[in-house]
Amino acid sequence: ASTGKTVPGQMKKVPANRKEEAKMLLAQYTELLSTLKAYGGLVGAIKPEYLLPQDHFHRLFLEKGPTSIPVQLRQFYQQHYELVSEGSWIMLLYQVVKLFVFNRLTAKLLRSTPGVDPALTKDLQLSGSNVYSNSELVLLGWFTYHFRLTTPKAQILNFDKDLHDCRVFGAVLASHVPSLSDAMATLKKTDVLQERIANAQTIISACRKIGLEYLPAPPQLAQGSARDLMLFSI
Repeated sequence: ASTGKTVPGQMKKVPANRKEEAKMLLAQYTELLSTLKAYGGLVGAIKPEYLLPQDHFHRLFLEKGPTSIPVQLRQFYQQHYELVSEGSWIMLLYQVVKLFVFNRLTAKLLRSTPGVDPALTKDLQLSGSNVYSNSELVLLGWFTYHFRLTTPKAQILNFDKDLHDCRVFGAVLASHVPSLSDAMATLKKTDVLQERIANAQTIISACRKIGLEYLPAPPQLAQGSARDLMLFSI
């Protein structure tokens, strides 16, 4: 969509028959996953049927017919399909963000960002990792740059443990909104979960103050997965 091209597999017209609608939606998601694979997306673990609304999945795979799943698996999907579908959608959206948002993050972009002194980025590792893509390294480098303004020689190495006490988020907020500096200075370095949650609440309150919406709950920041905190970061 960001390139001006038509999103592949889109239904032109929704059929009146619900089973035909389910089949067309399944074909649409199959095409979507194929397209993401062609762009390098890691979507092999996602089955297109897991992206269907529950009633469509039931109609195609739990009712008797040529596409119905083995009897021994039906009870599992009847009880747990919502969790399977939710997990599949999270994986899909994460891959979309990595492909079409993260890939725009470059070392050149970081160094040309207003407020960033290129001379202070020279010792940041912005490429050459066996763990992270270059774009992810740029995001970690951006965190490190701002955190060093308050904690010299610091190095942010990951998207979970190093972010859980929320001081890095506080440094970024203080750099971009100086009026928040006093509040961000109250954040404690800590490994205690309840104290990390208190820090996270301060971050959430600050984000609301500057008009940011769709924020996670404090515990999600204080103990979130690397994937979730990476998405929050952008």
